[in-house]
Amino acid sequence: MKNNNQQNAFQMSRISYLKSTIFFLVFTLVFNASAQQSKLQPFKPSVSEYLEVMKRASALDTTLRNISANNSINAIWQADQTSFYFRKNLEGRNWEYVYVNPLAGVKKTAFDHARLAQTLTTATGKKQEAARLRLNEMFFNKNATVLTLKSEGKWYQVNLSSYEATPTADTVYTNYNKRP
Repeated sequence: MKNNNQQNAFQMSRISYLKSTIFFLVFTLVFNASAQQSKLQPFKPSVSEYLEVMKRASALDTTLRNISANNSINAIWQADQTSFYFRKNLEGRNWEYVYVNPLAGVKKTAFDHARLAQTLTTATGKKQEAARLRLNEMFFNKNATVLTLKSEGKWYQVNLSSYEATPTADTVYTNYNKRP
């Protein structure tokens, strides 16, 4: 008797499964067929609709430009092998350089951006913006008191106490970020 009950239960679940599968297949076929029957209308905006769309797109672009996204922070390790600096993105497509020494628990602005911009403007004769200093090649000395950098194709050493820049040819440093 137990065997008959088990067989009946198995057949009932099998029938239920088949019914569900058939229903799903029929529903899918009908839905797909009806979805393919309707024709899409081409988008033909009026001049005012087009101008409104462009206005909204411009507003969105302006909004997105003001979001600071630090999605690619590249730490540049220094000669002391315990500190590094990186460029931090700010609002308005501006940025600042940050100096970090994890062992000493130090995280600070790498230098006074306004003073360095003024120093580089004087040294190069070309206007430098404090919020947009392009310093792709720079390194600090071991005490982080002198910054050696390349600006407008020339190398300078900047004393971070006085912000005096002197031209230099001493630009040899080890790149600690090289991958093996």
